[in-house]
Amino acid sequence: MIEDYTFFSRECAIPFIFLVTLLFSCSKNQTYENLEPKPAKNESIEIEIEDFEIKIDSLTYPSYSVFQNVWLSDSSYLLGLNRRMNSIDVFNLTSRQLSKHIHIDRKGPDGFDQIGGFYMYNWDSIFLFNYIKLALLDSSGTITAKWDLLESGVQDFEGNASLGTDLGFDLYYSKQRNSVFLKNVPRNVAFTSKEFYTKPFIAELDLDNLHLETIPFEYSAYLKENYVAEMDMPFLSFFGNQIICCFTGESNIYSFNLDNEHTEVYGGQSGYSMSMASPLSRSASREEKDKHRVESVSYFNVRNDPFRDLYYRLHFGDIKQKDFGDVNETYRHKGLYLMIFNSDMELIREIELEKYVYLPEFYGVTKDGIVLSANHDMNMDYEGKYSKFRLLRMTYIEQRGK
Repeated sequence: MIEDYTFFSRECAIPFIFLVTLLFSCSKNQTYENLEPKPAKNESIEIEIEDFEIKIDSLTYPSYSVFQNVWLSDSSYLLGLNRRMNSIDVFNLTSRQLSKHIHIDRKGPDGFDQIGGFYMYNWDSIFLFNYIKLALLDSSGTITAKWDLLESGVQDFEGNASLGTDLGFDLYYSKQRNSVFLKNVPRNVAFTSKEFYTKPFIAELDLDNLHLETIPFEYSAYLKENYVAEMDMPFLSFFGNQIICCFTGESNIYSFNLDNEHTEVYGGQSGYSMSMASPLSRSASREEKDKHRVESVSYFNVRNDPFRDLYYRLHFGDIKQKDFGDVNETYRHKGLYLMIFNSDMELIREIELEKYVYLPEFYGVTKDGIVLSANHDMNMDYEGKYSKFRLLRMTYIEQRGK
C-alpha cells in the first residue's frame, strides 16, 4: 500500500520564533540541524507499479551492494560488483536482460583482485580500486592502465590517512578534472573522538600527477557534537561539480560545490520516521552500538533522475529491536520510504513502500521511472533463478496557474 506524505513531521513542530533564530544564527557558517523539507508548489508525481524479472545465471547475484546506474546509447544499465566471481555484472534495464559479465583476472599482467569499488565512465573506461592500486579496465576485461598508490606515496597522505570506498562512498571519476574521488579515513585519531569528525572525509586524486588533496566538505554540526556510532556514515553522490551528501543517521541533505567550495543544506525530514539518530555514549559497548544501529533511521544516497530532473532518496525507518536472537534480524522488518525532490531539492512526495519486498541496494533510473530491487529475503517466492524488480513508473505533473 502506498501512502502520501502531507508535509508534516510528527516530531519536529518547531516554534516559529525558535526556527527563525536557528536559521539566522547558522546562516554565516552554513551549519544547520534538523530542517523540515521545503514543499514543492504546483508539482505532483503520479506512480504506477509494474513487476518484472530478469533471468540470471549461476554466476550472478540477484542484488548487489556496490553498483552503478549508467545511461549509454539510449539504454539504462545497472552494473554490480560481483566479488565472488571477480567480475562486473551488467543488467540492461531497457531490454530487461542480463547483458554480460566483465570478468577480471585475479592474477597475471591483467590481474586485479580484492576490488573495493568501481566506476564506469564508458565501456572502455572502467575504473577499479582495491585500496592499494587503481586500474583502468575495458569492457573485454583487459587492464589498460594501473596506478600503484603505495609507490606514489599517497597512502600515507596527511597524518597517516588511508584511502578507501564503502557502502556509502563508491569510486567516482571526473573527466573534467581528470581525477578520482575516494574516501579519506584518518588513522591517527580514534573513531569515537570528537577530533575524528573535524577531519575531511573526501580525497581527490589527480591522475595527471598523482597528487592527492582533501576536499573541505565537513561532517555536519550534529555529528561534530554528538556521537552516533555507525550512524555517522556519509553517503555521497557526485553530479558534475556538485557533491550531494546524506549522513546515515541524519535527515538533512548537503550539497558541496567543487568550484567555489560552497555548502548548501536542504531539509529532508521524513513524515514517517525519526529525523536523527539519538546520541550515544562514546564508551558504549558493542551490544549497545548494535541495538542503536538497528533501532535508528538509515538515510541513503540521493540519486538523480535526468529524464524528469528529479532527485530520489530511500531510507529505513526507526524500529524497536525485536527479540529474534540475531540483532540484525530486526532489519528485515524495517519500513522503507522513498522521498522525491525537484531540482531545487523541494519535496514533491514521500511514499511508504510495501513491506518485505524491496532492498535499498541495487536500483536504477530509466526513462519510465525508478527500478527497485524486489529481492527481499523474506519474500518466500524467491527461487534464485531470477532477479526480481519493480518499476515505479513516474509521471511528473506541473500544475500551472494553481
